[in-house]
Order: sequence, then C-alpha cells, then structure tokens
Amino acid sequence: MKKLLILLILTAAIPAAADDVYLQNGGKLSGKILDTDPASPTVRVAMSDGITVTLAREQLEPVARAGAADDYEKRRAETPDTVADQLALAQWCKENGLGSRQKIHLMRVLELDPQNVSAHTKLGHVRTVDGKWLTPDEKLADEGTVRRGGNVITTQQAAVIDAKAQAKRDEAAFTKQIATHQKNLGGKKNEEAVAYFNTLISEHAVPGLRKAYDAEQRVPAKKLYINALARIGDSLATTALMIVAVNEPNEDLRFAAIGHLRGKNDKDAVTYLIRRLSPKTSENPQINNAALALGEIGDRTAVPALIGALITEHKFLIQPDTSGQTSATFGSGGGGGLNMGGGAKIAIKSFQNPEVLRALEKLTGVNFQYNVRMWKNWWQNQPST
Repeated sequence: MKKLLILLILTAAIPAAADDVYLQNGGKLSGKILDTDPASPTVRVAMSDGITVTLAREQLEPVARAGAADDYEKRRAETPDTVADQLALAQWCKENGLGSRQKIHLMRVLELDPQNVSAHTKLGHVRTVDGKWLTPDEKLADEGTVRRGGNVITTQQAAVIDAKAQAKRDEAAFTKQIATHQKNLGGKKNEEAVAYFNTLISEHAVPGLRKAYDAEQRVPAKKLYINALARIGDSLATTALMIVAVNEPNEDLRFAAIGHLRGKNDKDAVTYLIRRLSPKTSENPQINNAALALGEIGDRTAVPALIGALITEHKFLIQPDTSGQTSATFGSGGGGGLNMGGGAKIAIKSFQNPEVLRALEKLTGVNFQYNVRMWKNWWQNQPST
C-alpha cells in the first residue's frame, strides 16, 4: 500500500537524534533521526526494530521554538480546565512546536467532551458509520491491517514480519551463547559446555553452530556440533550436515555427519548431494564424498546422476615455474590443455571416481565398472518404481 502522507510545515532543522519523532496528526515514532539537513525533502528515522522509515519532511511536527517549554509551563498553570481553553492551549502548543503537549490537551478535551469533533480531528481520529471515533491504528486494526514502517499491511503479513524479526533476535542470542560455550570447551567450564551442546535442540541455534564449526579446529568439539545439528534435525540443520559430509577433509567427521543422514530418505539431502556430483559445483574429492553419502542414504533416484559422475573432467590452471617450464601432478587417465598466453595453461583431466562406483554398486547390486554406456543401457531397461 502507499505510504500515508500527513501534511504539516517544518519551520526549523530536525535534531540529529531524538527518542520520539512526532507527526502532525498526533502520531509518534520512536527512533533516531538520521538526516539533519533541513534542505532535504525527506527524513529517515531508524526504528527500534531495525526498520528505517522515510518520511516527507513536511510530515513532521515543527521543532519547538526557543523558550517555548518555559512559556508552556506558565500557560498551563493559568489555563482553565474547560473544553474551549484546553483547545486553545492545544493550538498554542502546535504553533510553538510542542506536539506531545498538544496531544495531552486534546486528550483532556475528549475527557471533558468525548464527542468533540475538533479534538478528534486534530488527533487524526476517524469516525465510523456508526459514529464511533477510532485512532488511525484502531481504524487499521478494524480493517485487519496495521502500519509498518510507513506502509500499511495486513495483520497476517505483520505476523510473518514479526516472527522473522523475533527469529533473528533468537538466532543472535544463541550465536552469542554458543561462542561462549565454545571458548569454555577444554577449560575449567568444560563439563558445563559439553552439557550445553549435548542438550541443544533449538532450530535458532543452527547459524551459531555452523559458525562455531567453521571456526573450530578440535575434532571432538566438531563432533559435538555435528551431534547437536542432528538432534535439531530441521532443514537448515540437515543442510549443515550435508555440507560437512561433502566438504569436510577429516574422514571421521564426514562419516559422523553421514551417519546422521543414513536411512533418513530426506529428499532435500538427496537433491543437494546430487548437485554436488557435478564438476561445476565440486572438486574431485567432494564428488566422491557426495557419492559416498548418497550410497549411505540409499535412495535409488540418485542412480542416473551417479552414472553421469562415474568419470568427470576437471580444469586446472598451471603457472610456469621460474625456468619457464610448466608442471603439474595428476591422477591416472588422459588429459589435455588449453594455452592461456604468458606461459599459463589450463589443463583438463578426466578422473574415474571410485566412491561413485561403490555407491552405484550398493544401490543397484550390479557393477559395470566405469563403462558408462553399459550403466546407462542397464538403467534404461529397469522397471520404473
């Protein structure tokens, strides 16, 4: 929806920072003003929930003139508690940039005269068809909508936004806790730290666990994080386990992650691992790691992709040594090269992938070695499942 435009006249520069930002209709935003140039047509306000609201400068209340607060206290003490006098004092507050005090006196008018049209109008209230006065926010709520950052959205959309914001706060809190317990592993508070990781079950802990894993060098600590991810078990945690199963150089840790994926029949895991069988997404060791994991998961839908990954080609950039020679060490198999100029060369090497073959044998019960054509012919003749 379009941003609401609440017109007013701004007669002075906006202060660099403020706890409350007042609008001409009596509304208020709590945040910090980011723009101090009075020539700018807009003003950005950083809200406490992390959203930045952009308002037309003329939407804001005028800044109080010098000495207005002192004059106000004197006028307030002398003003009779009547509808007319409270309205007059409210108008004086508006003209002198005291928006919050103006609202106080308009609200007092409504206490004295609940149906006072002038006070309701100046406060931005809206009258319904049955004569009931509603604040702008109440009117929005009555329509099943709510204001967020200058926009009007449905309450359902607001609930989603609020839930995401809360999730981010929870994730930040868990990341901080995890970092603290990570430091305590192996120290005086080791037992407490181990107990923390052994009981961690919140999905909001996954980003912190992934960060801890990437920064960790100790294998026993990494196993704690792997077990915690498996215990959480949501899609993000499973994705983290798949990344470990493919990218982790340590075989013991890879098998720990794979062990938690074994037999789960997780379609997302299979899809991810199939994608990692390609030279476009993985180096040769990662292709074999992905194949090993697929074999352990046991999903035969991976067979065509595994057949395609039996033999893969990989490119290597070779730079000449100081003598102008180029050299590189590769595995068995044929290869070729493309000159890049300046002595540099891209070498292309074909690799037979043993873990791919083992996974195929495990999933199919047959073995045609690295004869891709025989594998394809055999698979095409298998009954569809």
